[in-house]
Amino acid sequence: MSTTTSSVSQLNSTYQALIDQLIQLDSGPLTQVEAKQSQLTITQGIMSDLGTKLSALHTALDALRGVGTLSPLLAFHVSSANSQVVTASADATAARGTHQVTVSSLAQAHVLGSSGFQQDGTDFAPGTYTFNVQVGTASAVPITVTVGTGDTNGAVLANIAAAVNGLGANVSASVVTTDAGAGTKKLILQSATTGVANLISSVADAQGGLAAQLGIAGTSSAGSYAAATLQEPTDAAYTLDGISLSSSTNEVTDALSGVTINLLAKSADPVTLTLTADTDTASKVVNDFISKYNDLVTYVRNQSAVSDDGTTRQPLAGNSTFEYLLSDLRDIVSGPVAGRPAGAPSMLADLGIDVGKDGTLSVSDNSKLTAALNANPAQVVAVFGGDQGVAGRLYSVVDNFDGTNGGLTVEQQSLSDLSSTLNDRKTELQARLDARRAQLVDEFSQLQTLAYQLSQQQQLLTYLASTWTSSG
Repeated sequence: MSTTTSSVSQLNSTYQALIDQLIQLDSGPLTQVEAKQSQLTITQGIMSDLGTKLSALHTALDALRGVGTLSPLLAFHVSSANSQVVTASADATAARGTHQVTVSSLAQAHVLGSSGFQQDGTDFAPGTYTFNVQVGTASAVPITVTVGTGDTNGAVLANIAAAVNGLGANVSASVVTTDAGAGTKKLILQSATTGVANLISSVADAQGGLAAQLGIAGTSSAGSYAAATLQEPTDAAYTLDGISLSSSTNEVTDALSGVTINLLAKSADPVTLTLTADTDTASKVVNDFISKYNDLVTYVRNQSAVSDDGTTRQPLAGNSTFEYLLSDLRDIVSGPVAGRPAGAPSMLADLGIDVGKDGTLSVSDNSKLTAALNANPAQVVAVFGGDQGVAGRLYSVVDNFDGTNGGLTVEQQSLSDLSSTLNDRKTELQARLDARRAQLVDEFSQLQTLAYQLSQQQQLLTYLASTWTSSG
């Protein structure tokens, strides 16, 4: 038997058990490394979770730290006494107040209609046709259509509509059935924009006379419309707080600063629009911040906990990096904002937001925030927004901590380096154990061979002895 090629499988079970026991005794360092790797994996998972929670808080703070028109705390809500007639929305540049709107007429678009054509007929001669469509004072846009031999009227009208819609000429086209029984269809051209200034000022043939055959050729101007006109363009007419105004569209953005008014129907009586601070939206933004803040703080505290008897320690226990993070966060949310005038809100507590013993935030008095928003939303913005506001300072802390050289990044890099070190150590220790096992296999194989040889010699001696005895 070769001792250099022996393996565990060639050893008897007694030798195999002895080798396994000896290897187990030598595996202590490897077991320790594997235990460290297991704990390291848990800690790396915690760091990943922290990154997610930091990112969520970062996003919430980014919205809340804005000032002026960038602050969601300055949002306004507009209520209408008759939402069937007029509605409105407002941004941060609006002002609280009440306005009266009376709608005399709505803006509508210019619409042209062709003559009627029997859909299965073939009234259009084969060839390539071009006609120009002009809206208002804009440049005319050429529309080119090819009519094939045997094309039906329905197919030609559909092709014209597709050609118009495909060019973005500020005109839309469609084909409507005017008599289902007779199969009669018409081509409809409509200005894409309402108002007299946006009328279809000209439809003129450039090649082949297709517009004339359709019956849509002609020119229009304010008060004088082409014969193909089905709907005359009009401007919206309305009064705002007693002032007569007009608009080429039913969506009015230039009458009240920061307010978009939507005219929906004519009204005999004025409709009241009331602009107030949008406390619901503001509260939602604040509560979202509180939720994300508490989620982060609670997670860090739980992962840093130590049992009362000191025997159980969570992975971040005693980690000064995260102790400093919690301390910085608490200082900001519990302290005043610098530079606030006397009597004005200067800290979260003034807005009904308290800091608990565990560092989390809670809204103890919703009425304080609502009252502050209704009284002077700009003062609430000053508590949160800007570089010195609560959200602004928290944003800076979170941004730095999660940044390129921040605490979380440094911790993650340290864990990554440790992982590489442990992997190298594990590889080294495993190689030693493999070499030790090979050595033991070889040694026990030699013992097994020696035992076999001794057994054979014993059998030979026994045989010789028995032979000598029988012969004597």
